[in-house]
Amino acid sequence: LSLVFRTKTEIENTEIEVTGSQVSDGSLGVNAVALPAPVQIQTRPEAFALANNYPNPFNPQLNISFSLPTEEYVTVVIFNVLGEKVATLIDNLNINAGFHDLTWDSATYPSGMYFVKVKTSSIVDVKKALLVK
Repeated sequence: LSLVFRTKTEIENTEIEVTGSQVSDGSLGVNAVALPAPVQIQTRPEAFALANNYPNPFNPQLNISFSLPTEEYVTVVIFNVLGEKVATLIDNLNINAGFHDLTWDSATYPSGMYFVKVKTSSIVDVKKALLVK
């Protein structure tokens, strides 16, 4: 038996619970089926997305969220306004499809504008972040 659940809207880490079931055979005999505990499901995003960083402005930690519709090799890099790489959070790592969160601890970096770049094999996206100390 295989069940597929599809949500009407995009939701994260939803629990569903099947509370009862019956199976009928070809001769219309009906049997009750014992079910396991609630089933944890996770929806898969429809498209790549890099969410706005938060909080923004930030000090000292910046939260970075992105979603992948398929498994991808991902690189996440932080640049300063001069275009210099100041931190690499993920370096060409194979990441599963789904919703992902990272935190950049900028305690050792000076105040200023930074850019978060998320790159996959097919997409590159960049978001601004302002560090205020």
